[in-house]
Amino acid sequence: MRTIWFPFILAGLVACLCPAQATKGDSAAISTSTQVPKEGISNLVCSISVQKTEWQGPQAVEASLVIENRLDSELSVSVVPSLTLKPLAGAEESHQSGLSYLALWDWDKGTTLSPSATVSLQLKPGSSKNASSDIASLLWSKINGSVVPHSNLFKVVPPGRYSLHLVLTGRHGKDLCSSNAVSVLIK
Repeated sequence: MRTIWFPFILAGLVACLCPAQATKGDSAAISTSTQVPKEGISNLVCSISVQKTEWQGPQAVEASLVIENRLDSELSVSVVPSLTLKPLAGAEESHQSGLSYLALWDWDKGTTLSPSATVSLQLKPGSSKNASSDIASLLWSKINGSVVPHSNLFKVVPPGRYSLHLVLTGRHGKDLCSSNAVSVLIK
């Protein structure tokens, strides 16, 4: 009689454990996402602006950023600030199949950041960081994962309408802060 009921009991245990494991997995995902505010990442706010939205080489393109720490504690992290230019939907065909472009920005020096380097971001509670520089002089490249930024903006990016965006990436490639998008026209 025991051997007849054993498969049913085993099936019942498996049926009970499967939802428990799914719940456990969901709670692990929730606890991971709730760790983010403890690190202050969701309370880090980035914004970018430009003086002119129409760009034509060889003129300078002044971009400004503001990073706000809305935490109640000090923030000290190493970041990789990257600027991207993405073609706007419905833009002209001159965008060469919708390629996007990337520049790594060392905002402290106003220069291109080396691909293996980071910038230190230290903000006291409630404080902000402001920086600006000529992003046309930064080294840009197509985003394809194999070419490091190598030439100035107007030599790499073809004319057209783009969306300019700033992302701060932290350790392990995690995005810590993502800015607003600014629509620009490169002539």
